[in-house]
Amino acid sequence: MFEMSPEPLPIQAVARSLSSAGRILAVTHVNPDGDAVGSLVGLGHIAAALRSDIRLYCETPIPPHLAWLRSPTPILSALADLGDWTPDRVVFLDCADGKRAGAGIVAYLAGRRDKNGLKTVCIDHHVANPNFADTNWVDPGMSATGMMIALLAKEFGIPLSGDLGEAVCLAIVSDTGSFSYANTSALALELTAEIVRNGLSMADFTTKYENHWTLNRMHLWGVLMREVRLLCDGKVVVSVVTDEMLERYNAPRAYLEGYASWLRRLANTKVVLLARPSRNGSKVSLRSMGDVDVQKIAAEYGGGGHKGAAGIDMTEQPREAADKVLEGICRALGVPCGGVHPCSLDPCRQGL
Repeated sequence: MFEMSPEPLPIQAVARSLSSAGRILAVTHVNPDGDAVGSLVGLGHIAAALRSDIRLYCETPIPPHLAWLRSPTPILSALADLGDWTPDRVVFLDCADGKRAGAGIVAYLAGRRDKNGLKTVCIDHHVANPNFADTNWVDPGMSATGMMIALLAKEFGIPLSGDLGEAVCLAIVSDTGSFSYANTSALALELTAEIVRNGLSMADFTTKYENHWTLNRMHLWGVLMREVRLLCDGKVVVSVVTDEMLERYNAPRAYLEGYASWLRRLANTKVVLLARPSRNGSKVSLRSMGDVDVQKIAAEYGGGGHKGAAGIDMTEQPREAADKVLEGICRALGVPCGGVHPCSLDPCRQGL
């Protein structure tokens, strides 16, 4: 009797797909965070070590506070910049579905996937990922997609050092809230320790990652913190940012990076709701310490993410979007909801 060959592990399937690729296009989600950028740049360094032909792409430009990360090749924000170069693999990084990488890559694939035999790969850690690619490595147990990039490097025998190590460290630190979130695992700490043993200075890293504020940004956060509200019997922290506030302090939207997570510091709260302007309406960010699954709440409104951190793109303006999502939060908490605006006598509101 012949024995069936065991199916390769997802990491092995991804490694085989990348090894057999002549040209690789790596992409990550729009409005990238540290995990997205770290994973993208990290895969670029793996490809460089393997002498693979790779291009890196993100539909929206890398925000200034993450632009210090050293990439082996420029990160493109327009597919037209590829010119005549065509990939035979497209690797999605930190994308819960293909659309998260933006309309440009969706259209690009639609015109080439069937015609040219283009194959797709997905490396991701979002629980709602439907395994949309031809080859998928999806592991919600990973604190960050960057950890999967680290394991892929080790699969290829590439050390977690230098620019690759720094990219992985950025991804892990970003998605664990500097090792403070409930998703911080022993593996996340072990990989970071390995990177430090291989030469990364955490002091230098922290200077680049944290110490880049402007006075305008600090003033903006000060105003926003004065206007924070506690709703739903003090269980929900709500902050609404308007275009007027950003214009007053000449502040780009990138200045709000990290603000939602900072609001978790309010004692005895369960959920943070931050609503802010976006290109097509508003972006709502939800945070919790893990005892409330904000991913499920976000999914009600077409969003996604993780149990402790999720986001929603909405067509409503920030105040209206906050009102709408607050209803879902209050349902999840089992408390009455009076919305963001009603008078301070509403039983849903505290501390106004």
